[in-house]
Amino acid sequence: MFSLYLLLTLATASASYSFVRRIELYIHRKRFTSENGCELPPQLPSQDPLSNVDRLLESCRAMAKRNYLELVQKRFEEVGYTYMSTHLGAPVINTIEPENIKTILSTKFEDYSIGDRKAALEPLIGHGIFTADGATWEKARRLIRPVFARGEIVDLSVLETHVQKLVNSINTDEPIDLQKHFYDFTIDYSSAFLLGESNQAAAVTREFGNAFDRCQKAAVDFWALGPLAALLPKRKFNQDVKTINSYVDRFVKLQTNDSNDAQALPKSTFIREFSKHVQDPEIIRSGLLNLLIAGRDTSAALLSNLFFTIARRSDILAKLKEEVAILDGRNPTLEDLKRFPYLKACINESLRLHPVVPWNSRVALRDTILPVAGGKDGKSPVFVRKGTSVTYQVFSMHRRKDIFGEDADEFMPERWEGLRPGWGYLPFNGGPRICLGMQFALNEVGYVLARLCQELAVVESRDQREWFEGLGITCTLGNGCLVKLTKKGEEKQELDER
Repeated sequence: MFSLYLLLTLATASASYSFVRRIELYIHRKRFTSENGCELPPQLPSQDPLSNVDRLLESCRAMAKRNYLELVQKRFEEVGYTYMSTHLGAPVINTIEPENIKTILSTKFEDYSIGDRKAALEPLIGHGIFTADGATWEKARRLIRPVFARGEIVDLSVLETHVQKLVNSINTDEPIDLQKHFYDFTIDYSSAFLLGESNQAAAVTREFGNAFDRCQKAAVDFWALGPLAALLPKRKFNQDVKTINSYVDRFVKLQTNDSNDAQALPKSTFIREFSKHVQDPEIIRSGLLNLLIAGRDTSAALLSNLFFTIARRSDILAKLKEEVAILDGRNPTLEDLKRFPYLKACINESLRLHPVVPWNSRVALRDTILPVAGGKDGKSPVFVRKGTSVTYQVFSMHRRKDIFGEDADEFMPERWEGLRPGWGYLPFNGGPRICLGMQFALNEVGYVLARLCQELAVVESRDQREWFEGLGITCTLGNGCLVKLTKKGEEKQELDER
């Protein structure tokens, strides 16, 4: 009897304490919002604002039709540049306000975590810079930063070898999907940069690349579904992860065992530099996979998007060829690439119109605020409750006409003459988590673009469809890049045959 009485007393005390804590939290938040002048942003209209099921189904249909990014852009245009919604019953703030994004990524960086990304991506790429927060993330980034700071890690001779392989693989007799060639190129080059030249069979590398692709698509589904992802079958995903780990572990074992084979690998590979500071094979593998997921897909997507446009705009190719003609046939150096403003503008414009990471999100670790978008005039701060997801849509922000002009939906490299969009342009993220490999990627894409302008005489589209998205962890062309190419010197032959 005494035990029952004690249990009832403890339960009552616990409930009372919880009730008091809720009252205190309510009062604290009321005072916090009042002191900061916070106002509510607009709400995304829904037939059921609590569940938002109709909007969720609308998003699912758009993803199936591959026009989800277009749908999101229309929502911002109709509702406002920052608005509230719900996802699976949880509150979400959606924004394309540069000042709000600056706050999330920089000014109040410590107030946010990467949220569900860790659970979705860690089974694939392990614990590293893309899946870690706090002190663990700082340590991972500190280990990787010196590798990218080393000038010799950008080996143009290795890059040129893979460009030659790319050019030789192109069939000019019939239309080809250039995007597939770019993905083959970037998996080869990224592997060479990160791991060293592979002497494994092409079929093994292809199997690794295919497994990597499938796992990324599955990881996006896990990310979108959150806790519901536990209901999805994972047998094939787990098999693919084993294939990926087996491929990478061969190189990790070579390096950590300090064997003669390891000594034969190029001196400027990432794995060689990284293993000077880390000996744990699992940490090395995670570091490699975290960088591979960024270095391989982003560059391939950017090159594919660029040539999708170039194939439809002969004037762009003509200007690029005129600019690189100063090389007089020799391969460009990194210093040469800095002297090509139009080439750089084309890359910037492609990253603006078709950002390879079109959206991202953070979760509030504590009660905090966003500086703008609250109230009827949209100028008041917005209260962000602890645990709230804040999604920032780079694709939609890059098409804001008040930032980039009335022709923001068009590919116009000339707009970059004097344009300084600041936080309105974020192809590589910003703040402390800005992409470490940004300059490496820009050098790679700039070099490939310059070399292909030297090697190709004509690039013609063989696909009349408009661009549509292929959404994964990164975003590429859903319809590929179907083109007919003519190499330099072949145009005269074609004319003679006609």
